[in-house]
Amino acid sequence: MYMNSMASIGRGRPTALLSALRTLPAASTAPAMLATRSWVGVSLPPPRRCRVRKIVHRGAPRPVTKVPSILLGRCVHCESELEAELALILDACPGVMWFGEQPALLQYTHRGVIHTHFPDFAVATTEGREFVEVKFRHQVTDEVLERTALLTQRLHRYGVGYRLVTEDQIRGGTALANARKLLVRGREATTPIWTLQAYETVRQRGVTTLADFDWERPGSFDAAGVARQIIDGRLHIDMTATIGADTPVHLPRALAKENRLWR
Repeated sequence: MYMNSMASIGRGRPTALLSALRTLPAASTAPAMLATRSWVGVSLPPPRRCRVRKIVHRGAPRPVTKVPSILLGRCVHCESELEAELALILDACPGVMWFGEQPALLQYTHRGVIHTHFPDFAVATTEGREFVEVKFRHQVTDEVLERTALLTQRLHRYGVGYRLVTEDQIRGGTALANARKLLVRGREATTPIWTLQAYETVRQRGVTTLADFDWERPGSFDAAGVARQIIDGRLHIDMTATIGADTPVHLPRALAKENRLWR
C-alpha cells in the first residue's frame, strides 16, 4: 500500500472493517442451519454501540481493565491483562486502521450443534480484516484449537481472518515494550505547524534519529510529537528493534513489515 507520508491513512475509521463483517451471513438459531455443516454467521452491535455484549466477570471476581485508546478516542474494556496488552499494541501500530473489543457474536455449526462464540477483538489493518481471540497458553484446550481451525476456514471464504494469540505473540519480541514507549509520549495530538516542520526536517535530511527530537528528555514536546507522528503513520521507524534515542526516523513510501507492531 503506497501512500503520501503526510496524508491520512484512515486510522480510526471503522467503515472498512464493518463493511467486511457485513458480508458475513447473519447469525441465526434456526434449526435449518444445522443441516449446513460449514455455516457461520455474525451478529454485530446495534447502532451507536461499540460492543455486542457487556463486559462481565466470568466466574471469580476480577477487575475490568480500561485502556485509553488514541485510535478509538475512548477506553477499551478488557477482561484480562493479556487483552489489555494487545490493546496497547493495536493502538500504537500505524498499520492498524481500527479495532474493537467484544465486536461480534459468531455462530457456527459443528457436529449437528449451533455454537456461539464472542471473539475478543476485531481488527482492520492495511492488509485485511480479522477476528482475534486472546488466551493464555494454559487456556488453549483442544476445544479452543478445534474452534480456531473451523472459524479460520469458514471465515476465509468471506475475506475475514481469525487468529488465536497467546502471551507468546503478545509479550514475545519488542512489540509490547515499543508500544508502551510510543503511547506514554504520543497521546497528545501535534500542531499542524510542528507536524510540517518535523516532516520537512526528516525529508531534507533523508534520515534522522529520535535523539534529534529529545527522545530521552522527560516531558519533551518534540518527543511527544514524533511519537504521535509514528503512531499515526506519518513518520516511520523500525518497529522490530527496541526503540531508543539512536533509532532512525525516515519517510518510506509504504508501510512495510518493519514499520508494524501488529503483524
